Amino acid sequence: MKRLLLVGVALFCSWGTSAVAAVDAKVDPLGTPALQAAHAAHAVMLSVVQAGARSVAVGERGIAIYSDDGGESWQQASVPVSVTLTDVAFPSTENGWAVGHAGVVLHSEDGGRTWTKQIDGIELAKLELSAAQVSGDSRRLRLATQLVSDGADKPLLAVHFWDDKRGVVLGAYGLIFGTQDGGKSWASWMGRLPNPMGLHLNAISAEGERVFIVGEQGLVLRSTDAGASFQPLKAGYNGSWFAVAQNAEHVVLAGLRGTVYSSANGGDSWSRSDVPAPITIVSAVSAPDGRVIYANQAGQILASRKDGAQLRVEGSNAGMPLTAIAMDGEGDLLATSFAGVVRLPLGRQSTAKQ
Repeated sequence: MKRLLLVGVALFCSWGTSAVAAVDAKVDPLGTPALQAAHAAHAVMLSVVQAGARSVAVGERGIAIYSDDGGESWQQASVPVSVTLTDVAFPSTENGWAVGHAGVVLHSEDGGRTWTKQIDGIELAKLELSAAQVSGDSRRLRLATQLVSDGADKPLLAVHFWDDKRGVVLGAYGLIFGTQDGGKSWASWMGRLPNPMGLHLNAISAEGERVFIVGEQGLVLRSTDAGASFQPLKAGYNGSWFAVAQNAEHVVLAGLRGTVYSSANGGDSWSRSDVPAPITIVSAVSAPDGRVIYANQAGQILASRKDGAQLRVEGSNAGMPLTAIAMDGEGDLLATSFAGVVRLPLGRQSTAKQ
């Protein structure tokens, strides 16, 4: 992934793969299946999601795992690449997509048990070059040419699918591509974003037609037409954002040093939230009871009312740095970490009446 923190985490997680490649120059992580590991469930994991009743997580060296018992036990999936995987999304029980280093996009049709590669950074760069040539934008053409020259070396950091057909993947240096046919074909969206500096795109949240994308240097982009066009927003912070969450009324942004901003009008104006400690927040999700739940690098779980005005520490604490969180089917949290996936019971009353 990317920028300061997530890119740093993702690059750290892929060190082992890079080291192996350095030892044997013939090793191609895009063409080498993930090794079936005896302790895959305890590998560095970077994202987790629910696929119906099943939990699916992805992480370093192409390791993907799934659980059918609420995270009590995990099985390793079959993955055709050994690059670090950074994010995963399941719009339905069976169909899911995962993204990662080298611009890889994977697809599963069986709830995360097996995966196939749909596209990678080499092909994505060519798509952007073709789009840049048509655009007539000389700067974009120059950057796209460099992108092709660099090869598959840039990570995708986030993925979102509205349904089994419409989706988008995004990541470092402003990479963003969309599909209308479940990944059979992809198109560059880079011309849709007001991101002339090619800032890293770290996270995405979609609520119907409204889409927020956040990234480094305070980048906040909003679409009200499901990604057909975007406008830049000024939230009031110039550091990196690593998380964005929303419901019908409110939007929250979270990132470096525990910085959180919230909006009650869809992003037209923002206010800074009260946070108990200046610890970088890596993930945020909206809970069914209206709260927003956050995870930080210290392993703390925080919660706020949906307006995000004040965060409080939850009783649950992973006791280790976390990389992402997701709600499970029972309303608790699944959290990814450097030691696998942990389930954290989420208090239903502690902050509900703030």
